[in-house]
Amino acid sequence: MKKSSIHEKVEFHAEDSQEAKIHKQGINDPPFYRLILLVLDALLILGIYIGSLSIRYPQTFQQFLFWDAMGILLTATIIPLSLIGGHSKTTDMQSLRFMSEHVIVSAFSFLLASFCIYAISAFNVDMAPARFNVSFTLLLFPIISLVYRRQISSRINQGQRFKSLIVLGSGPVAQDFYRLLRHHKWPHDLRFFSIKATEHSSTLIPQDSQSPIVEDDLFVKLSISQGDIVSIVLAEDTSNIPRELMQKLVTLHFSKIPVQTLDTFFAREWKMVPTGHVSLAWAFEKGFRLNSPSYERFKRLSDIILSAMILIIFSPLLLALPLLIRMGSSGPAIFRQTRIGRHGRPFTLAKFRTMRTGSDNASRTTGEEDNRIIPFGKFLRKSRLDELPQLWNVLKGEMSLIGPRAEWAKCVEEYENKIPFYHFRHVVKPGITGWAQVNYPYGKDETDAEEKLKYDLYYIRHFSFGLDLSICLKTLYVMISARGR
Repeated sequence: MKKSSIHEKVEFHAEDSQEAKIHKQGINDPPFYRLILLVLDALLILGIYIGSLSIRYPQTFQQFLFWDAMGILLTATIIPLSLIGGHSKTTDMQSLRFMSEHVIVSAFSFLLASFCIYAISAFNVDMAPARFNVSFTLLLFPIISLVYRRQISSRINQGQRFKSLIVLGSGPVAQDFYRLLRHHKWPHDLRFFSIKATEHSSTLIPQDSQSPIVEDDLFVKLSISQGDIVSIVLAEDTSNIPRELMQKLVTLHFSKIPVQTLDTFFAREWKMVPTGHVSLAWAFEKGFRLNSPSYERFKRLSDIILSAMILIIFSPLLLALPLLIRMGSSGPAIFRQTRIGRHGRPFTLAKFRTMRTGSDNASRTTGEEDNRIIPFGKFLRKSRLDELPQLWNVLKGEMSLIGPRAEWAKCVEEYENKIPFYHFRHVVKPGITGWAQVNYPYGKDETDAEEKLKYDLYYIRHFSFGLDLSICLKTLYVMISARGR
């Protein structure tokens, strides 16, 4: 495991020229892209609502134009959509996953907007929005939204397919980065450049027949085809980059082409932290949102209220599932195991048993076709219903609804000795669901644990209400599509 300080920040003081500011506001700039989609969404929502009113009430539709109702329609629809990446340039809006999440978040928006509008109109006799038109708007919007998002995403993918991502570096960090890019099926052309002038071109990974050539004429390439470059990524320890080259990169970043560290690239493109390339001082950097007592109190209150509500709603299942489990397999219906919580404190986690009694004495991990799983257990695992008893752990304060997965004490002891930064997972409470759980499949070994840690560290760094709500929506997608294990 390499522990290069690739992401260490080098601060520079440079002034943007007026020309640079204008250039950075172009169509390729993510904020501008986001603004276009936000405007389109707002116009579509208002257009459907006002248009349907004018058709239904051609003479008197103005009397139904309440700003409160239209504001709720916009807020309850656009904000949840943004939380699942509906306004992000990096979201694959042609994927089945995004389409499913869009449908789920639209159902959530329908319930939220309907409740808010009808609650306000109940106390404000002057506001009487047309209920049919409100419902019609909330039902039609996601259909049209998905259509033009697919079209926009298709156009962008076609336009950027032949653009290059420039990677500066040729050492172990750059090699690891190349393997990750290939694993994630990076869509753009890749060009690797050395930080020092060399007489002969070399292969990035000599043993790999598909490995790209490392070039040394970076600024010659930039002078020829600036418009064909997506970004420049520094896959090298910044302390190793010559000062003159770094100054040129700073000028370039503030005028024409964005330059990113690996830390920035991973967070923006893959929503994770590159654990193999961060320094031990990672926790001391700016940008962490953990030190927010007000949000922690809000999160704890939400955990109590939501856990109690879910327990009440699913109380019939809580009574029926133990009977079904014991009918298909002998032994207790509840499985208990020592897990590690916040600050490394052990606690006893409760789940509905999905495997034969004593299975935890064998392999620590579970395969897709593991013969230890009882007949009814596979359904419980896919639907996540086996985790309902963990709500008691949430009520007791040992867990949260959202956070890193609570790992078995034996696994934690092993992983902390082998995986750098693994102990950082314990600065927050473990959760029933989390950023790693909704973005990465069930872990089978140490390699999977290391990959999931990248998502857990991203969650810790970006700890916020918006991220928690996004995880909730993605969890609904996982449950509805039965993708759990």
